[in-house]
Order: sequence, then structure tokens, then C-alpha cells
Amino acid sequence: MAKRAPIVEVIRRLSAEDQRAVADFAEYLLHRRRMEGTILEKLAALDADDEPLSEEEKRQLLAPDEYISLEDVKRELGL
Repeated sequence: MAKRAPIVEVIRRLSAEDQRAVADFAEYLLHRRRMEGTILEKLAALDADDEPLSEEEKRQLLAPDEYISLEDVKRELGL
């Protein structure tokens, strides 16, 4: 019998509930790249927002602690 990868042996020692959690997380890892591409494609396909900024939006843009940049969002989401 071929030697199993160490991760398999570790997973075998987990409870059934924890094994299910590992399997769910592994599924997430397998599909996240495909999902990220889909989300970014949908965002890129949106029409440009050409509505003028409200006074409140202008104020928020001038106060850096009251909004989050696209770069910050991508970093937080791991994109």
C-alpha cells in the first residue's frame, strides 16, 4: 500500500465533525479562484457610475477614516 500524505493521517485522527469542517474548507479552497474571477468579471461589466457625488459623499472622501479604498477591500478579501 502506498504511503499516505501526512495530512490524511492528521485528518483521520479528527472527530467526524472536524473532518467535515476540513472537507468543507478544502472545497472552498478548490472553488475560490473560480469564484473570484466571476466576481471581478461582474464588477468590471457594470456600467460606470456617472451620478455626481452628494455633499455627504464628498465629505466622506475628505475624511480618510470614514471610507475604505478598493485596494483595502481587495486586501481584506484576499483578492
